[in-house]
Amino acid sequence: MVSPCTAQQSSHPDALALLQKAAQNYAQTPKSLHLESTDIQSNWNRYQHSTFTTEQSILSAPNGAYRITTMSGMGSSLRISDGKTVHALQIESNVYVEHPATGSDAPKTPDFFDGVDSPKQIISYLHTTVSQFRSAHYIGEETLTLKSHRFPCYIIRVGKKDVKSSNTKYPQYYSTYTFWIDKQSFVFRKIVDIQHSAFMQGPDVHVPFDGRTETTYPVVDFAPRIDPASFTFTPPPGARLVPALTQTSSGGPKTILIGKPAPDVTLISTNQLTRLSATSRYPHSTVVSCDPTKTSLNAPC
Repeated sequence: MVSPCTAQQSSHPDALALLQKAAQNYAQTPKSLHLESTDIQSNWNRYQHSTFTTEQSILSAPNGAYRITTMSGMGSSLRISDGKTVHALQIESNVYVEHPATGSDAPKTPDFFDGVDSPKQIISYLHTTVSQFRSAHYIGEETLTLKSHRFPCYIIRVGKKDVKSSNTKYPQYYSTYTFWIDKQSFVFRKIVDIQHSAFMQGPDVHVPFDGRTETTYPVVDFAPRIDPASFTFTPPPGARLVPALTQTSSGGPKTILIGKPAPDVTLISTNQLTRLSATSRYPHSTVVSCDPTKTSLNAPC
């Protein structure tokens, strides 16, 4: 049960201080990491309502070793690196690629796994999201139950008026974040992002949407014990090694646009306008997927 902050309470924790203390755990990528998350993203406007669920498990260790499992309705994948060689398996089709982790032979163009977040990207996103706020509001406390584990949490909320630099050109676009912070470990156990934004916004295009992204983190361990065998790739029975992975659908291949310049649309975040070509997550501005929901920057794609 949520215990909201009431006028009868004489004092409560400093909301911004709690949020900043949690954010410090994500200020830099830990040497080792075990992170599990479930992400439920819903977008809607007058003519469309879509919901996507993604489950992800991440193990990472020093020297570039990692194991990332991503399960979703848009496709599931397993990506393993021992620091020298990367194996990427597309689970539904049971095909995989193999390439050096670094060096001149490493892939230079996007492939099927270009949207798979690395541990560094996820940790950086969580820290950066908090750093944009100058104030916060204490809502109360709640004990979350995630995968049979109970986590007493502080609940902190930030909104449009709490950002350090507001979106002056499109003030109608903003997000309201609610954070559940573990009272013992000060890690994020749940984040809900309520979005008022646009799929596309430009001189001749305006497609608004409302959205809700709920992400829960039942496992957050910055010093896990990891079996070294976790970073050894063993092909599943019948798996086939292929030169490259590309997306296809029942309507035929969708590879004709992959690697070619994408339209340079403007994307809306809580406090700024971002051109597709200028974002670090899509530095090449190339078409990788035909999924239009991936244009929202208010939540990790």
